[in-house]
Amino acid sequence: LGSPALWSISGALAGVWILAMERHHRWLLPRETGRMWLGTAIPTGLYLLLGYAISGGGLADSLAAALTSLGGGFLFLVPFIGGLGGYITASNTGANSMFGGTQTAAAHALGVEPLWVMGGQNAAAGLGCLTSPARIELAYRLAQPHVREDTPGRTLSRGALLRVTMPFFLACLVIWGLACLLFLPAAG
Repeated sequence: LGSPALWSISGALAGVWILAMERHHRWLLPRETGRMWLGTAIPTGLYLLLGYAISGGGLADSLAAALTSLGGGFLFLVPFIGGLGGYITASNTGANSMFGGTQTAAAHALGVEPLWVMGGQNAAAGLGCLTSPARIELAYRLAQPHVREDTPGRTLSRGALLRVTMPFFLACLVIWGLACLLFLPAAG
């Protein structure tokens, strides 16, 4: 009962029943679901594989050693590294797989509590996902059908979406970086 998979599948099935889809759309649903799942599962699996290669191959420790040479300045970079991972992968799982091992190794080397560093990494990765090209494209496609000539404000474009989200994203990373630098607790 605690698994998110159970509730997401239950919610999707309830949605099909509640929304009373036309019969021909119901037949298309499994194919479209499979196509979307493959588009998500394959890249996420590859990011996990990359993360295992980085951690298992010793690259995470080498990167951590380079980052810890910055001393406490590394703590300011924690959210930037996480945000970069989220931007690249559009996935918290992918971002944590790519950079989580490096972040925790650097935290250990600096004597900082690794759980707090991973909390900063994970939260910043989630924020980075918002500005990733995949999410900008998704937002554009979702909003496109609802734009009319009399819609106020900026013209909808991928660039306009990026111009709105990127400054917010960067400002949050700076604030987060300062918070990490000032408040991350030492390992007990």
